[in-house]
Amino acid sequence: MSSDTTPLLSGHTPRRTSIPNSRSATASFPSSYNNNNGINPGANNTTAPNPNSQRHWSEETEDISGPDPNAYGHQNTGAGYRRRGPPPPIHPGSGVTGAGSPYYGSADLDAQRFLGQDRPTGLKRLLCGCCCLPCQSVWIWFQNKYSRTEKCLMAIAAVWFLLAVGFLCAFVRAKDAIPEGGKNGICTSRECTIIAADILRDMKPGVDPCDDFFDFNCGGFVERVPIPDDKAQVGYFNLVKKQNQELIRSILLPDANKFHPDSGGGGGGKDDPSRRNLAKLQSLYESCIDEKKMSEVGVKPLADIVRKMVKIFPMPSSVLANINSEEDNDEIATSMELLRDINGLMALGTPDRTSKLEIGRTLGQQRESLETYYNVDEGEYQKPTYQQIPPPVNVFLDRRQTVKRSSEPFVRAGREELALVISQLEWLGVATMVEFDVAADPKNPEENILQMGESGLGLPSKQYYDEDKIVNVYQTTIEDMFRIVMGKDKAPEDAIDVLTDSPANGASYKKPPVIWAEVAKNVVEFEKLLAAISSDQEDLDNSELTYNPRTLAEISELIPAIDWALVLEKLFGAGTETPNPIIISMPEYLEKLNALIHDTPALTLQNYFAWRLIHRLSPYLGVEFRKPMLQLKAALQGVSADLVTPRWETCIDVVDTSLGAMAGHYFIERSFKGDSKERADDIINSLRTSFVKKLSQLEWLDHDTLRNATEKVDLLIQKIGYSVESPDVRSSEQLEAYYKDLEIEKADFFGNQIRSRTWSTRQTLQDLSKPVDKAKWLMSPQTVNAYYNPSVNEIVFPAGILQQPFFHSDTPEYLNYGGIGVVAGHELTHAFDNEGRLYDARGKLSDWWSNSTLQEFQQRSQCFIDQYGNFTVKDPQGRENHVNGKLTLGENLADNGGLKRSFDAWHARYKSDLKGNKYKNHLLAGLEDYTREQLFYMSFARVWCSHQRPASAIEALRTDPHAPARWRVNGAVQNSLHFADVFNCKPRSAMNPDNKCDLW
Repeated sequence: MSSDTTPLLSGHTPRRTSIPNSRSATASFPSSYNNNNGINPGANNTTAPNPNSQRHWSEETEDISGPDPNAYGHQNTGAGYRRRGPPPPIHPGSGVTGAGSPYYGSADLDAQRFLGQDRPTGLKRLLCGCCCLPCQSVWIWFQNKYSRTEKCLMAIAAVWFLLAVGFLCAFVRAKDAIPEGGKNGICTSRECTIIAADILRDMKPGVDPCDDFFDFNCGGFVERVPIPDDKAQVGYFNLVKKQNQELIRSILLPDANKFHPDSGGGGGGKDDPSRRNLAKLQSLYESCIDEKKMSEVGVKPLADIVRKMVKIFPMPSSVLANINSEEDNDEIATSMELLRDINGLMALGTPDRTSKLEIGRTLGQQRESLETYYNVDEGEYQKPTYQQIPPPVNVFLDRRQTVKRSSEPFVRAGREELALVISQLEWLGVATMVEFDVAADPKNPEENILQMGESGLGLPSKQYYDEDKIVNVYQTTIEDMFRIVMGKDKAPEDAIDVLTDSPANGASYKKPPVIWAEVAKNVVEFEKLLAAISSDQEDLDNSELTYNPRTLAEISELIPAIDWALVLEKLFGAGTETPNPIIISMPEYLEKLNALIHDTPALTLQNYFAWRLIHRLSPYLGVEFRKPMLQLKAALQGVSADLVTPRWETCIDVVDTSLGAMAGHYFIERSFKGDSKERADDIINSLRTSFVKKLSQLEWLDHDTLRNATEKVDLLIQKIGYSVESPDVRSSEQLEAYYKDLEIEKADFFGNQIRSRTWSTRQTLQDLSKPVDKAKWLMSPQTVNAYYNPSVNEIVFPAGILQQPFFHSDTPEYLNYGGIGVVAGHELTHAFDNEGRLYDARGKLSDWWSNSTLQEFQQRSQCFIDQYGNFTVKDPQGRENHVNGKLTLGENLADNGGLKRSFDAWHARYKSDLKGNKYKNHLLAGLEDYTREQLFYMSFARVWCSHQRPASAIEALRTDPHAPARWRVNGAVQNSLHFADVFNCKPRSAMNPDNKCDLW
């Protein structure tokens, strides 16, 4: 007999591999089932099987390393399975074959197992071994474990569980489409409810949007929000700025250092940079807010600076030099007489003031050569030595010696003296007739270059010098400020009145007080001449016209009246390599300035330089010492001269100017959290896509220009929120290192401001020897503004503007696109306005336009110049003043292009997600009558809701192409491709003419 069957036929019992327990699938077997499988080990093969026992026929994977299988009656077949021989015969009547028995049909099953027909093969064998057999065991266990009632209850519970999971999934998906509290596509969340209420309050629903879209959106705002008495205007830009200021103020309060988590107050040591930074900010703020201390200090710091300027730029008959000297009463009287003569001569001329430049012909015969203009007492004057950058905080040279001039009344200014005073005032951030800057070379944007532009007017623009009313107020302001800063009028008892004839009896008279009005008139007359030779602002904004590289020798030929080599030596230090070339804005201006300096007495220039110092530095005096400046502001902007801006607001501005990045560190911690940066990034990226798509649709762009324009959009750099380099606003260590050379003292506000201005000048001048830092930001994080920088080809959006109503991460997308989206589109379009188009994709000033494309651009731009030139603004007298369409062209192009591109970008996203599963475009509760497209335009106009005082509107009209807002909004929607259809403006009204301007 073969070995395969011998063990079983000889009476051996198969071995069970495991013993069932109470938790196994066989736990319901009778308790008589024992370790010996119900078989007496000592019984022979003739013993009948125990009916309560069960034979377990199975196959198992061969354990090759285990004991010899033959010892247990098994044989390794070589296939990894143990065969167990044929089953013993099952006798009828044994009680194990009935239909109700669990062993019913076991004879056939045993036969199949013996023949191998029950064994799966291949993949079936693997699946059954891994899945089927365990599942079958569980199922058998389940059937035997629980009753029918229990099974039914478990089935019901399973059904409810599946339903709950389904409802949960549906809720999660619905939440993406409808925000919290929303239903039927209407947002009723707290955020949406507040926004809807604000929009309704700002509106004037009774106005036809097709007639005046600005009044339709902002009429309620104008009526509801009054202009503060100390402000020239009010609008959402101003309101958001104040909101940001209040946040920074809460950080700078004295107790903030104790509680701020990043200040070190919660356990940080004295060496914690966050603690030191906050202390520095608070010291600056406290020095500014302490008006009592400022009153105690008085005007002395500013008066001392003016006196030091007089020593650098001396004049023997100067009121400024002799005002505090009791021995020089005759000199003062002579100076007043001289000023009267000079002012009389300067006032001569035609209404356009051109003949005043011929003063030199009248005075020339009284003047001597430049070599005899001053005589220096031997041993008293020593040429100063100049320090390298950075200079000391007190940048003026206190020479402490007397420089005596000849007694010639109409003496010219010396070349060296002019160079000294111009450079020294520049160090204080006070520009004279010229101003300096270091910026990227337009033709080589990787390198910095020295630039020199026009400056020096005390009124906002040259047009004001033609208005007698404003000029009179300005002259009175100058007179009063000289009296306050340089001392009260003097009337010594022993003075002789040299300005009037002496009486016949020879009696002496008291000298009259110093007539500061003559000093003021002297300054104003000079500024009138300076305004006459100044360029128009729209020309100064043209990068092609103002790019005029010149060598130092060429500049000296244009304006030899100034020693330019000494100016550069004073700015950059002795031995420093001369910058070459230098970019000058207008060569014609320098030529005319040379003639003006040649024909202007040195006494007049001294008074002018003193006024420039007083004008620029007087804001750092106590309020009682700068009241005349408030009167000038009142005349220019129409505000109340009796009210001043709350001191804390002024001091927050001071902090922002001096330590803006350091304050921004704490601002972004509190107001720029979550996914705001990512959401804003997403909006701007979609705008860029929309802009490129629009470019490809412009038939007037030839192939090469289109390719270059597309490349410019592709290479555009976008910065959002805050600087991460130069310095990294998030790093307290970097901020501390960045401002380490700026010393701040808690009890010295005026000194803090002087140190801040010289520190800023030093930072600027030091950039000349470095490559362009493209990581640097030109605005602090809390600024409510944005900009496009053509030399870097970048658009920048500080965290300060990424606030309501411009942007909020939880509001519907059409509101964000109407707000910050249009702002972003505006800055993007600046890359292709009349100025930005001059720069290529890498920020280089170059001619990358074909002739035909440029001609088409200019024709389309002229449409905007003419259109906006027809808008008018009323002045305080009720007269209509036309907008300067040429001055405002860049902003108008940006407004129009930004609105169109933002609408297209949003609408494309909305059409791709009508169900709102991905993007939030639900309507607002209370505004269900308006479509999403209409709400987009309404949110755009709402951002610009504002109103100005008439005088301020005229000032902005002359100097600021960004304001006023009404014609910006109306002009933009008038030219929109969608506005008329969205608001059903048919037939087209005056607001929507048939011939619309279109460019980008």
